[in-house]
Amino acid sequence: MKSKVMTIALYVLGAYHFATGIMAYFMTDFFYERFTAHTGPLNDHFLSDVGAAYLTAGLALLLAAYIGKWQVPFAVSAVLFLGLHSLIHITEIATGQLDGMQITSDLVTVILPTAFVGAVVYYAAKSANR
Repeated sequence: MKSKVMTIALYVLGAYHFATGIMAYFMTDFFYERFTAHTGPLNDHFLSDVGAAYLTAGLALLLAAYIGKWQVPFAVSAVLFLGLHSLIHITEIATGQLDGMQITSDLVTVILPTAFVGAVVYYAAKSANR
């Protein structure tokens, strides 16, 4: 299914995650200082790994938007990483590892965007099965 709303949502979500990947992969100091400093010392290699995963997920969502017949497989591949990554953040919240400001940041930057991707994948798969 390639409705306009679904396509726009995939483009927006893909661009958001791709931009996150660019920051983590190419601008590790910037990304670390603004988003991950609370996790411990800077590890350039690890942030580059995270950036690579976000670049891949973002590109998969952009391809899902662009290639209608491959929308579900591309979107599912993105939601696998994003969902597992969100589970890490949800676990940290549930176990009291984060303060209120970090919980808000995680909800806005990681968990809610993943929930939107999950919803888009759900509706795309549901439409594809009709």
